Amino acid sequence: MQQLIEVSAAVVGGRVPLGLITVRQALNLPEIADFRFRRTSGEDGKTTVITRQDLQKLAQQ
Repeated sequence: MQQLIEVSAAVVGGRVPLGLITVRQALNLPEIADFRFRRTSGEDGKTTVITRQDLQKLAQQ
């Protein structure tokens, strides 16, 4: 099953949500841009900011 994460991008004056994408798609985004990745836990609904290293670990699962 593919894991979905939420991604947003930095713009002048704040952040713009880009929507839900798969972990593989997130890893294909350029590293030079300021993206923020977030994952929501299914059990308690908490949202956690994750790094590219976390994305790589998720992709290996």
